[in-house]
Amino acid sequence: MEKLKQVEEKRAFPRMPTDLFAKIYNDMQVIRGTVTNISRSGMCIKSNERLPINSDSEIFIPLMQDILDINIKVVRFITTDGIYYGMGVEVLNPSKNYFDFIDNFK
Repeated sequence: MEKLKQVEEKRAFPRMPTDLFAKIYNDMQVIRGTVTNISRSGMCIKSNERLPINSDSEIFIPLMQDILDINIKVVRFITTDGIYYGMGVEVLNPSKNYFDFIDNFK
């Protein structure tokens, strides 16, 4: 629990829990995953597949009336008890639509 608290204190923006389906495109590879938490600057994506650290990709999150199209960079892998769980990503050049989505998500 203390380790989780330290990670939260390092974050520029609080993460909000989510359960959003997403498709990630990297070159010719398509990965499906679930965004499990999201903030103004990043997100956690649960997926059985992984992209290389520091790789730039594009993620699409379908919403009721729209599709969020977000440029991301993989910054870390997330493991649970030594088993791969997903990826931590940084949002690159977030759009007004992305900020509007985050601000209205609460």
